[in-house]
Amino acid sequence: MQTALPPKFRRMNIYIALLCVAAFSISLAVSEGVFQRIPHLEDEHANYYQAKVFTKGWLASSTPVSPLSFFQPFVIDLNGRRFSKYPPGYSLILALGILLRYPAIINAISSALTILGVYLLTRDIHDETSAMIAACLAVLSPMSILLSGTFLPHTINITLVIFFSWAFFRWRNTLSSRRIVYASIAGALLGFSFCVRPYTAVAIGAPFGLILFVDFLRSPRKTFLTAVIMGLFFFSVSMIYFSYNWINGGSPFANLYTMWWQEDQVGFGHAIGNGGHYLKDAAINLDADLPLFYQFIIGSPAVLGVPLIILFSIAGIVVLRRKLMGWFLVMPPASLIIFHMAYWAHSGGLYGPRYYAEAMPFIWILTAVGLTALWNYPQLKQIIYFLLPTIILWNIAGLILPSFTSGYNLYEINRNDTRIITEAKLEYALVFVKSDYWTEYSNLSWLNEPDLYNSNIIFARDFGPETNIFIINEFPGRELFTYDRDATIPLQPYYPILNHSK
Repeated sequence: MQTALPPKFRRMNIYIALLCVAAFSISLAVSEGVFQRIPHLEDEHANYYQAKVFTKGWLASSTPVSPLSFFQPFVIDLNGRRFSKYPPGYSLILALGILLRYPAIINAISSALTILGVYLLTRDIHDETSAMIAACLAVLSPMSILLSGTFLPHTINITLVIFFSWAFFRWRNTLSSRRIVYASIAGALLGFSFCVRPYTAVAIGAPFGLILFVDFLRSPRKTFLTAVIMGLFFFSVSMIYFSYNWINGGSPFANLYTMWWQEDQVGFGHAIGNGGHYLKDAAINLDADLPLFYQFIIGSPAVLGVPLIILFSIAGIVVLRRKLMGWFLVMPPASLIIFHMAYWAHSGGLYGPRYYAEAMPFIWILTAVGLTALWNYPQLKQIIYFLLPTIILWNIAGLILPSFTSGYNLYEINRNDTRIITEAKLEYALVFVKSDYWTEYSNLSWLNEPDLYNSNIIFARDFGPETNIFIINEFPGRELFTYDRDATIPLQPYYPILNHSK
């Protein structure tokens, strides 16, 4: 017979449900109002295209005739196959949203689940009050809010990481037969995280692997079986990644990134990155990203270069150190930051240092524990009363709203071109899009289906009559149009013979 939950616990569940709904709603609002539910960055276009490929039941589409006329950023053409250079995990999940005809719902659901995961882990590690505060910090995080409205994989991966951490903690602290269940869940979640962002999964997983190894040395009989089960689930699920690479790239260990840019690798040396990547470059990137990290992770103003909220995180480490949980939460963010020093690209920008995004849940928890601890000191309550509204206002006015303004119409990609095409009610048409740069073409190319031959409308980049006529012959019997977004009337009938005669 089940025992009724205490009233306080029931109230907490209601509040968490409301916070999950808030995160879900904010994500959809940002996707709709800021990013207009369309891909902007090259990464997003590649993820979205591959998700469309997966909806067909394929691992790759066919390379189209004149591939440059159907250019997709970060999408590789190899041996007649067209596929994204990115790992398949996120696009597999995004494909479900495309099948539902509302892809933005995927990150929105993930945002809500992250709130629940943060609450569960914090409650298990410390207490109910800290768990509620950590969940609130997660809802208000500028980086989390911005990323949740995009088609980038970080939001999904944050959810995977936090529930992996929760399952791992439960595995370590459960004596019953449920250890096998939690070990299986932890292994599967980290395995799928590897399929979403493999380098990040390794960086986050490394400290947990160290903990597992120490546990095995201390108690091999207790640890061995469930550790093996965890490993088996990890490797089984991660085979999605290796299979994708094998079938598309020719080897399970193929680095698809280098098939687009040879220099896009992890490590140090003159052949890596933009003109070489060395320790001094790693230090420059770290110096640029780390100060932004705390500001975007929680939305805190900085005094003398130090974000105010970091004081609460330090307090959280001190409190949890007594349970050894402080190190449990500090190690994954530290590991992720150190690992990314070996990657040449700078991660800061509109969304903040997003390469560190999966470290956010651990910082939210430490900060919440620190706030709870300091609140118990009467002389500090007035300071916290003053700081918290200041931080929230800075969060909204200093980071979130400016980022919304910058994100809207990013790269001049917006729904205006899509609206014009929709209102024209084209049927079985071929549209040549005038474009000086990929972003102008991508305003419409994201609508292309991987199966061009069976598409109602095809958007091709306009490279002039000779190339265009070749494409027209490949897709015969279609109405022909040209689209120039800078023209007074952007959509016009296209007469290739007349154009060719000049």
